[in-house]
Amino acid sequence: MQHVTWRFHRPVVACLVTAMALATAACGDLGASNGTGQFPSRNIEIVVPYPAGGPTDTVARALADALNKGGKLNGHRAQVTNLSGAAGASAATYVTSARQDGHTLGVFPNSAFTIQSLLKDQPYSMDGFDFLADAARGGLVVVVPKQAPYDTFQQFGEAAKAAPGRLTIGNPGSANLSETEARLVLDASGLPARVVNFEGTAPAMTAMLGGNVSAVITALGSVTAQIESGELKGILFIGEAPEGSVLADIPTLAESGVPMASALPESPNLVVVRKDVPEAAKTTLRDLITAAASSAEYKDVINGMGMKIPLTSPEENLAMLQAELNWYTTSGNHLCGGGKNAETPLCLAWTRRPGA
Repeated sequence: MQHVTWRFHRPVVACLVTAMALATAACGDLGASNGTGQFPSRNIEIVVPYPAGGPTDTVARALADALNKGGKLNGHRAQVTNLSGAAGASAATYVTSARQDGHTLGVFPNSAFTIQSLLKDQPYSMDGFDFLADAARGGLVVVVPKQAPYDTFQQFGEAAKAAPGRLTIGNPGSANLSETEARLVLDASGLPARVVNFEGTAPAMTAMLGGNVSAVITALGSVTAQIESGELKGILFIGEAPEGSVLADIPTLAESGVPMASALPESPNLVVVRKDVPEAAKTTLRDLITAAASSAEYKDVINGMGMKIPLTSPEENLAMLQAELNWYTTSGNHLCGGGKNAETPLCLAWTRRPGA
C-alpha cells in the first residue's frame, strides 16, 4: 500500500488554525444566542426612532455609555442607531425583525405604542415587545423666548384673548403627546391660540426664536439647559419638576389655573426588546440596565435634563401603557367630537382611525 505524506508549509498551517478558530468563535456566538453561552456574545444595538440630538437620543446614548463603562458586556459594546421615520414605526419594526437573541434593543417614547397604534394600523403591536425598563421620565413644558412679553401662562392667555388667533404654540410632531396636551390645554383654558406642528423640536425652536411661533411645547429634556441659562422662559409645566432647580419654579397646570380634568403628567423613555427573546437574556438585560442606570454618570445626564429614573418593571410599564391608551381614547373623543379642532391634523387622523 502506498503511503502519501502531506507536507504543509507553516503559513498554510497558520491559515488552517485561524480558520478553525473563527469557526469555533462563530459556533460559540450561535450558542450564546441560543442561551447556551455567555450573554452578550456580540455588540448590543440600541435603536432610537428619532434623529440624533433629541431627549430620547440623549437618554439612549447615556445608557449606552453607562453599559460600556460597566465592564459587563464580555468585551463587547453598546452602540446607538438612529432610525427615524413613520412616527416610530420604522424603528419598532426594525427591533421586532431583529435576531431573536436580545442584542437589539430600542429606546422609545410611550406614544409609539399608544396614540400611534390608535390612529392607524401599524406593522407592530405592544404584544410583540417586552418593556424592560423606563430609563428616564420627564414632563412637558411650554417655553417662550427670554424677550417675550409674558412670564406666566396666565399672561400668555391674556395676550391670546386680546388678539384671537394671533398667538401660536409650536409642537415637535403631529398626533403625538405634545400636540394632544397643547390642544387640551387650549381647550380647557378657552384660549384662541393655534397649535402649529413641526418635524422635531429643533425646527420648532428655530421657528420660535425667529418669531414665527409664539411658544413651543416640548419634552422638558429638550430645553432644560436653555431654561437654566435664561435663554428661554418656562411658563407652564405639565408634570412634576425636580426639586432644587429653576425648573421647580415653573408653574404647573393647577398653579396656572388650567382646569384640565386629566393630563398625562410625564413621558417615559422605554427600553424594549422583542417579546420572544429567551428569558435568560431578558433577565441579564434588565440587570445590565439597572446597573448602568444606577451609575453616577448616567444619573448626572438624566437628572441634568430635569428627568427622573423610575426603572419600573415590565409589568408596571405594560400597565402604564394600557392606562395611557384609555387616556388617549378619552382625550381624542373629547377633542375631536366637533368644533374648532375638527379640521386639525390630530382630529382628522382620529376620525379616520381603524374602527372609528
